[in-house]
Amino acid sequence: MRANISINTDGITQPSVKPAPPDGGATVKRNNQSFVVTISANPSARALSALVRTLRAVETKMELHGAGGFNHGHYTRSKLCVLLSQMALDQRELEIAPQFTSKIEILSGALLDIDVLPENLFRLGQLSLGTLDVPTALQRISEVGIENLVSVGQTMSMKLSFIARPDNLIWPSQTPKLGETFEECLPRAEGEWLSTVYEAALAIRQPLYHHGLISINSKGRQPFQRLIYPLAPAHERSINHRVLSVATLNNHPNYQMI
Repeated sequence: MRANISINTDGITQPSVKPAPPDGGATVKRNNQSFVVTISANPSARALSALVRTLRAVETKMELHGAGGFNHGHYTRSKLCVLLSQMALDQRELEIAPQFTSKIEILSGALLDIDVLPENLFRLGQLSLGTLDVPTALQRISEVGIENLVSVGQTMSMKLSFIARPDNLIWPSQTPKLGETFEECLPRAEGEWLSTVYEAALAIRQPLYHHGLISINSKGRQPFQRLIYPLAPAHERSINHRVLSVATLNNHPNYQMI
């Protein structure tokens, strides 16, 4: 990553020497052994998502500054990317309310221990795949036999695309075509909402727990849970990376969804 970059409100990243972020955007600046991330007073969801993608390659400590130079403190990459992704989710959900309301959090051992996850989410979440290469990890997962598993990859231009998904989906209403990018096969709001969560998992290289409410056709707003498991070893090319997920409606566990 360049020492100093700027991200505008449309999510376009470019080199910059200006200390202040553009309106609706953000800047990232190297400061000795750490990076300083500064967001404007009103960063757009696109700018926040682009910032998360940029921080994938940053391994060192980070500081988050807000408008007017306010210092929000030091963060690890994982915690900062989850925070920024949640901000992007909040904005996207507000724009299309009440279609979605949700939260993301890093999957913890405590969450696995309290027995709140449905069986398929639990089976995926309890796997330890962090030290495996992608083909070996995929083989291990196939042996577990997880139902309704979704597999997402990346194109050469870093756009997410579907590799595998269940049939007979209740959500999204438009069944995504395999091999097509989210932009090509999903309505804009649904595609951007899902992309925010998948890209957050890729950025932190840790499983995420995604939960909240989702509008399902005539059934109204329904509670849902989703587990997202990235397979993104640092030594492998990003085009080989995968994101696996399993989702369920709490009140209708037999319904299939992305």
